[in-house]
Amino acid sequence: MLYPIKPIVALTDWQMGEFVAIEGDYGGYQDWLHTEQTAGKSISRFYANRACGVTAAANVTVYLAKHDHEKAALVRQIPFKRREFTELMKQIYQYIPPGIWGIPSLRSLARRFQKFAGSRGIELTPKYYKLSWRKQKIEEITEFIIEGLGQNRPVLLLTWNVPEADLCDLKYHWVTVTALSQKGGEYFITTSNWGEQRTYHLNKWVNMKSLYRGLLYFK
Repeated sequence: MLYPIKPIVALTDWQMGEFVAIEGDYGGYQDWLHTEQTAGKSISRFYANRACGVTAAANVTVYLAKHDHEKAALVRQIPFKRREFTELMKQIYQYIPPGIWGIPSLRSLARRFQKFAGSRGIELTPKYYKLSWRKQKIEEITEFIIEGLGQNRPVLLLTWNVPEADLCDLKYHWVTVTALSQKGGEYFITTSNWGEQRTYHLNKWVNMKSLYRGLLYFK
C-alpha cells in the first residue's frame, strides 16, 4: 500500500534513506541471519524465520543509539552494511533467542531486550499497550503510538493470528512502526517490515479479532 498522506506524527528519520538505512533497505530483515556471511555460525532458516522480534529490537537499537546520546553505547558503531547489521542481530539473538513460536509476547521481548541493553550499560524502560478481546477504541491505540513516536521512539507492533487478508503480512509477526497518518477519518501506520517500507490500515488491525496483539516502545 502506498503511503496515503503526510504523517500526523513520525520519527525524526522515518523516510526511505533515513530510517536505519542498510544498503537501501528500510530497516533490517530477519532472513539475513541465515544468508549473510558473518563471524560465527549462521542461524538456521527455521529460527531466522522466527526472529522478526530480534530484527525489530535491532532496528530500535540502531535508532536509539543514533538519536539519543545517552543510548549511544547500545552499538559499537552505527551499521550501514547488511553484514554489520546482521552481526548486531546475532548479538541481540544471544539475549532474545526465538522459540518454536518465535518471541510471542510483549514482555518476553522487553525483558530480554533490557538485559541486552544492560550488558552495554544502558537502562531501558518499556511502555506497553496490550489489546484485549473487548472492542478497542482506536483513539487509545493512536494515543499510544503518538506518545511513542512523538518522543522519537520506534514503536514495535506484535500480532498473532490475522483474519484480514490485506493484513496477512502481520500474521505471527513483529514490525517496527515509524509513522502514523490519517486519511478520511481512517488511520494508517508506516512500518519497517522485511527490510521494506510498508503501510497498513490501523483501523482494520484494531477492529479485527486476534488472540494476541500489542504495542511496545522503550524510553
